[in-house]
Formats: sequence, C-alpha cells, structure tokens
Amino acid sequence: MRLLILFFLLLSNLFCFSGTYTTINSGDWNDTSTWSGGSIAPITGNNNIINIGYGHNVILNNNITFGNGCELHVYGNLTINGDLTALNSLVIDVDGSLIINGNVIGKNGASITISGNASCTGNATFENNGVINMNNGSLSIGGTLTGGTGCEITGTGIINVQGPNNFDQTPATGVDVNPTLPIELVDFYAKREFNHINVLWSTYTETNNDYFELYKSLDAMNWKLITTTDGAGNSNSLIEYQYEDYDVYQNLIYYKLKQVDYDGAYKFVGIISVNNDIDETIVNIYPNPSENVVYIETTNIKCPYSKIEIYNVYGK
Repeated sequence: MRLLILFFLLLSNLFCFSGTYTTINSGDWNDTSTWSGGSIAPITGNNNIINIGYGHNVILNNNITFGNGCELHVYGNLTINGDLTALNSLVIDVDGSLIINGNVIGKNGASITISGNASCTGNATFENNGVINMNNGSLSIGGTLTGGTGCEITGTGIINVQGPNNFDQTPATGVDVNPTLPIELVDFYAKREFNHINVLWSTYTETNNDYFELYKSLDAMNWKLITTTDGAGNSNSLIEYQYEDYDVYQNLIYYKLKQVDYDGAYKFVGIISVNNDIDETIVNIYPNPSENVVYIETTNIKCPYSKIEIYNVYGK
C-alpha cells in the first residue's frame, strides 16, 4: 500500500508540472492576469508548452529551465532577464522577438530548435552531444559560443557570435556562423539615466563603414528610425558611440542597430530592450488650493524619471 501511495504521489507531481500555458495579456510573467485560466506558466518542469500570444509583451525577471518535451512559442515578444536552460530537447519558435538578458545553457546533450529571431546577451554553452538546430532562424549571441564533444549545429539559418566561437564541430553548410561584417562590434546596450535612456555601442574595427541607424520600438514589431550616426569608415581602434533618448515614458522599450556600408549594403547587428519597471506611484500635491507655489511629493518610484502633468479646474 505504501508503494502504491508513493506511485500516485509521484504521478500527481508529474502532472502538476506539465501542461499548455497561453498568454491573454501583456505583463509580468508572474502575474496571474497575464495567463489564460489564471495559472502562471512554470519556470521548471517537463512537457510544458508555453505560448506568448500575438501583440503580447511579457517579461520574466528570473531564470527558466525546460525539462523533457518542452516547447516555447513566442508569437509576441518575450524578454527573459535571466538564464535559459534546456535539460533535453527544446523547441523555440519565435515569430515576434525573444530577448534573453543572460545565458543559454544546454545540458545533458540538449537539442534546441530555433525558428525566427532570438538573441542572448550572455554566453551560449552546450555540453557534449548538444545540438543547435536552426530552423530557418537567426540567433545572436553577445558572449561566447561553446560546444563540447559531439555537439552539432544543423539546419539553415544565421548565428552571430560577438565573443569567441569555441564550438568544436563545423556547422552544417546551411548555417552561416558570423557572416562577414565590416565592423567588429564590442557591445550594444542601454542604461537608464536621470531623465533619459543612454544607448551605447562600440567597435574594435571598422572597414568601409558609412553610418549607423538606431531604431526604436514599443512592441519589437513596429520600428521607428530615431537617429543616424556617422561611422569611422576604416578603423583598427576602439570607438564608442551613444545616443540619449529622452522620450522614455513607456514601461518597455526596444532598440536595434543597423550598420550600412559605403556601397549601401547593410545588416542589423543587435536588438536590446530596457524595462523601466515603473510601479504604481503615489503623488501628493499641496497646498490645494494654492497660489504661486505648489509642492509635489511622490513615493514608490523605482525609475528616476516620470512624467507628471497638473491641470487646473479649467483643464489648463
């Protein structure tokens, strides 16, 4: 009888950590209102299918680990502020954008299949016999790409590696790893300042580099050109670039960088996101009514810049 009870407990635990989870709204991963049925998608477990719906922007401020038989379908936009780990085969299908502000880790000979555009700011490391299967997708790696004995890169697609490429095996003929670029990009990132976001990038080398274009988006789908910056042409030394964006009242902002040659050839070399993380703010205005002087007192502001508008009784 004890063995039978133990079997049912193990079986119930297995089913508690598997299922299909689909978003119904944009928001924080850990908010029940983000998910259909109010069940938050788990960040560990087996046989989980997670769907980020079209037009939904979801942020996970944690690491996530996928076990056996898991799938991640990103039709909207998903930002993971942490590491993504695959313990076995994992299918990643990206129709919108997947940004991993951390590392990608493949353990136990894990296989990751990528469709669409995915990027990680850290390292991508695969243990022995790990597989990166590019299903007509693209993968941008900000750090080092490492693959142990027996690892493979298969399929068709593009992998851009900003750091060293330590992958042991030669990729399939359909996969272009580090296609020739006229620049060697050191980094591309954004950071919050007092009243703006500072977008920065730098290069080690430039060859026939005419200019850069910086684009901005609130949903990672509709992009607007916000500035054009001249390149150095030809250079073999470190050059730093920056742009200060003062239109930063949105909670989540995406940037991408485009590099253009003298002959008009171009390539997008990175996508990053900035989460303003603005919680509900309490604002006290006194005295009320008042003349000449008004004091504004705020609490619970996490980001150092917010927009406050004050109207009189006439709507002015």
